[in-house]
Amino acid sequence: MAIKENYMATYRNGIITKNNILETCKRLFYEKGYKDTTYIDICEDADVSPGAITRFFGSKKIIAIDIYSDLLISIKENTKSYLLEKHNEYNLRVASALEQTIFTDLICTNNHYKKFYYDICVDGLLLDSYIDKMDYFFKLHSDEYNLCLDESQLRLLQTTTTSISLGVTRKWIEGFLGDLSSQEYSDYKISIMYSLMGLSNSEIGEILKEVHEIYSELSIIPIDFFSIVIE
Repeated sequence: MAIKENYMATYRNGIITKNNILETCKRLFYEKGYKDTTYIDICEDADVSPGAITRFFGSKKIIAIDIYSDLLISIKENTKSYLLEKHNEYNLRVASALEQTIFTDLICTNNHYKKFYYDICVDGLLLDSYIDKMDYFFKLHSDEYNLCLDESQLRLLQTTTTSISLGVTRKWIEGFLGDLSSQEYSDYKISIMYSLMGLSNSEIGEILKEVHEIYSELSIIPIDFFSIVIE
């Protein structure tokens, strides 16, 4: 019994320590950016040793990827809830485009999000995880709309979209694209994404029109660090 109790206590302490490290990194990455947050910063603020970071996460990079993924999940879940509650329907194409619009607006209007995203783009953290994300995205759309895409076509779509999303977004943040607004840039990425899936210009135009209408009526409220609610 004592052995089991000791094991459970160790397990609970481990969960607490892991969550503490994650929440500390969320705050530090939000306030200072990924690049300017050091291992010393994390250890001092979370009151842990460098070994604890390695044990629970492996590296600072993995923590950043987890935080980025959690942000995308937060956007996706809130978008779906909003559409079902306010519009009584969930259209995958409209929802995906709306998620892209919301994310682009966040990194345009919030300097904390912008710096974090720029840092992890420059550091090359997102390449593999973004390809995995695009793999899921295109398979989801392929199944929903019977696109009949084979593996080679899916890989080409993944690679092309990843290059556009990471490379072009980085140059947009740097100001290379001039006065391009967040909506113009978001529309461009959405248009490229859906044209690669074979949608016509008129179909894409209808999606963008609906997204603009929905987006104009909602409010995006950042809560805590790297989490949002949509009202």
